[in-house]
Amino acid sequence: MSSYTKIHDHRLDYIRTLATLMIIMVHTWSLANIPTKQYPLLYDCYHIVCDCGVPLFVMISGALLLGGNPISVKSFFRKRYTRLFIPFIIWATIAYLLSILVGLYPIHSINSAIINFIPYLLENKVNCAYWYVPMIAMLYLITPILNRALQRTSRRTIEGYLCLGVTLIILKDIWSDIYVIHFTSELLPYLEYYTFGYYAYNYFQKKNKYSILASGTIFLIGAICYSYAFVSPVGCKVLMVMGLFICLLMLPNRENLCIKLVARCSYTIYLMHFMLIKPIYLTLHFNGANYSPFMCGIVTYGTAVAILIICTFFCLVSKRILSKSNWLGIA
Repeated sequence: MSSYTKIHDHRLDYIRTLATLMIIMVHTWSLANIPTKQYPLLYDCYHIVCDCGVPLFVMISGALLLGGNPISVKSFFRKRYTRLFIPFIIWATIAYLLSILVGLYPIHSINSAIINFIPYLLENKVNCAYWYVPMIAMLYLITPILNRALQRTSRRTIEGYLCLGVTLIILKDIWSDIYVIHFTSELLPYLEYYTFGYYAYNYFQKKNKYSILASGTIFLIGAICYSYAFVSPVGCKVLMVMGLFICLLMLPNRENLCIKLVARCSYTIYLMHFMLIKPIYLTLHFNGANYSPFMCGIVTYGTAVAILIICTFFCLVSKRILSKSNWLGIA
């Protein structure tokens, strides 16, 4: 989530910041106890916007890590997995301890807490939002091979692969037993996002009205189909996010220090943000079931923005006072 090229592309900072806010909003909504069946329009808007967060992050990773110079496998794995796992373990430990303190886990002794930590971590029970970490770790694992293949592959071949990927994703929704290995079917959409990030970043650099019109149309069609689950919800989501990513690449490449700061803190914000949601809701005495759709939207969005600001301020302070702030995920 925090990779930077030698020539810094500020457009990716904007996309990363937007994706960070989307991910926070996913969790401010899910913890707000909002009756989605009573507010279908509000839920559709949330569903369309916020579900793009993780795919946008994966596309950014593909844009930055694929198609460049040949990768030294040893140095790549050491650099990437160190950045990924050290902050993850630190924040997962903090989350685990806080969960024990508030009584979320039936643990009554220090020994049982220590014994249960690793199983909880491996089974993603510390916090379900941490599923992103093993997913991106799998993509890192195949990155050297994929990078080498893309260097030798023509644009038409990449386009054929991407079309094949979308087709398989749609078939998976129609015929759930098409894949022998279930995990492969779960990973395929993210492999599609990863590769498409490279493709869009390298072949859609020029801003023109036709690219904006085409990508905007793809986004709208995908969003409508995704919202109403026509044929293949996952396939429609893939098309929706592809269109959105190309649209966002048309943003001006101008530096904004605030946006850049949030972008550099995005992994830390992802790892820590959920710890703040419940305390804020308890302070506000907010329960989505007791409020109108308009107020639910205002409170969940406002909470997401507040958490983004709080986490960014925490990162800024930590970077100034801690010599190893990168261990917290701060770039």
